[in-house]
Amino acid sequence: DVLDEFENDLYQQVIKECLEMTMDATTITQQYFIQHTDSRIRKLASDILLPEYQMSHNWIEKHNLPLRSQLMPDLNFNLDSLQAIYRFKLGKLDKLLEKNHLSLKQAQEDKNEVEMDKLLKIHMKLLEIRKSIADTLNTVILK
Repeated sequence: DVLDEFENDLYQQVIKECLEMTMDATTITQQYFIQHTDSRIRKLASDILLPEYQMSHNWIEKHNLPLRSQLMPDLNFNLDSLQAIYRFKLGKLDKLLEKNHLSLKQAQEDKNEVEMDKLLKIHMKLLEIRKSIADTLNTVILK
């Protein structure tokens, strides 16, 4: 539902390909992106798959000291992914709210009551969606 809201064309292309592969019931693999025909996607894949920082396994294997405040990164992947998607949606909702607010101001200046009513309903729905996502993330939004 936010596919067209990607500002980065490369990310949008990757997401569209993932969506198409999902619709075709094709397994999405790292190899697909590492060996992609588009060099920009190959570079993006290597940048994502080879993180700058990694947790040393020595903390567990040698010292028996696992993470205490969260699950190990491998076990936390799904939750982290979902939270990233929700935070992305929150950012996009904030931009849509700002865009809608500017349209509402213009409608007020034009004294267009029908447009104002429509935009107010849109604004309320966007705020409702935003609150729902914030509740899911246990996030308090102060704007």
